[in-house]
Amino acid sequence: MGDEMSPEEFKEIWNSSNSMEEACRKLNMTPLHVRKIVYIYRERGVDLKKLKKTEGGRLSAELVERLNKELLDKLLANPDRIISIWERSQSLSEAAGRLDTHRKTLLEAIEILRQKGFVLKYLE
Repeated sequence: MGDEMSPEEFKEIWNSSNSMEEACRKLNMTPLHVRKIVYIYRERGVDLKKLKKTEGGRLSAELVERLNKELLDKLLANPDRIISIWERSQSLSEAAGRLDTHRKTLLEAIEILRQKGFVLKYLE
């Protein structure tokens, strides 16, 4: 899945978790990324149990904020990749998909790069 983790490792972490929030924390991934992986693995026949979002039913704002910051930092660690994909993409959604990130997080990264002096086209 690109995160250097086998389906067996993912399954072990997922099935040992009590909630989506716990699984995200253990995997150090955003809820969106985890849901994508779960969907793909289930389609491939990997046995993954059903999890609640949290014990209370919602992801904590602190967890979402922390994971989004980590995702932004990870994106910005390789600005050449972001710029290359951004410039070849026809839409924001296409670029976000290619970078496997949220549109909002990608827009934040692009804005930071623009503030650093990079000239980047505008996508909708």
